[in-house]
Amino acid sequence: MKNTVVKNTVVKNTVLMNAVVERTHMPESLTPESFRADLAEFLYLRPDEVDLEENPLDAGLDSLRIVTLLERWQAAGADVGFVDLGECTSFAQWWQLLAERQGGTARADT
Repeated sequence: MKNTVVKNTVVKNTVLMNAVVERTHMPESLTPESFRADLAEFLYLRPDEVDLEENPLDAGLDSLRIVTLLERWQAAGADVGFVDLGECTSFAQWWQLLAERQGGTARADT
């Protein structure tokens, strides 16, 4: 049982990292649809299954995934740092912050 859990975790993380590598080469513009798709990718959900009122940590995001998402959004032009996201309690608040801060440079507090 333990080996199966470890193997499944390794497979999920490998799939996740491959997707991250593919998407980090060409930043897309940040839209509500791309935001939801990014979250869905890291939560292993379909975009329509992402509850924007959910707390990111309660939804299952850890700090590594949050930083990876943040780097993607910064590459797309969002002027947001890790601390900024940490002060938000829902994905909807993340989107509001990202939408307000598009087009700037990356912040130093990531």
